[in-house]
Amino acid sequence: MVCLHVYTCMLQRNQLVYRSLINFLTGGVGNPPDQVKKNDSFAGQFAAALRTTIVVVATNITTKTALYKVGYDYQNKVYSKELSIGDLVLLHDDTVRPKLSIQWKGPFEVVAINRPNVTIRSLSSKAPLRIVHINRLKVYFSRAKERTVSDQNQQQIRTQAETLRSTASPQRRSERLQKKSNRHIV
Repeated sequence: MVCLHVYTCMLQRNQLVYRSLINFLTGGVGNPPDQVKKNDSFAGQFAAALRTTIVVVATNITTKTALYKVGYDYQNKVYSKELSIGDLVLLHDDTVRPKLSIQWKGPFEVVAINRPNVTIRSLSSKAPLRIVHINRLKVYFSRAKERTVSDQNQQQIRTQAETLRSTASPQRRSERLQKKSNRHIV
């Protein structure tokens, strides 16, 4: 019974603190309170100190975040790449882990450059614009559709292709194993 009485007394005594805290958190955040007067109640002094603390912490967080971002972006971690709007680029896919799989997606078109970030648009689908770090991009060079071969070498290439077609194709391992297992069954 004593615990309940102490608990209710604390609630009544600190009810102003809780109300002012709720009003502060739901209402106007950001303005530091005026100087606390000595004749204010404990609840008023506590609320004023809490407001001041929250404003100082928010200011420190924003300044440190900006400082860390500048340090990350412009120190030695961002490599200079000559990109311009309209270039075609490939995007490095961080989720692909096997070594022999394709780790680049694309091509994408560069829409805007805001160093160190680049806004890209997919050419193959109507996906929304993506903002990516410049370290994840590389310039895309399309492959030549036809290889240029001189007339002298063209005849030689044809004869080599015909000789390759005329020879028997190498036997696959699966075919060899199948023949081997058939020999043992018979």
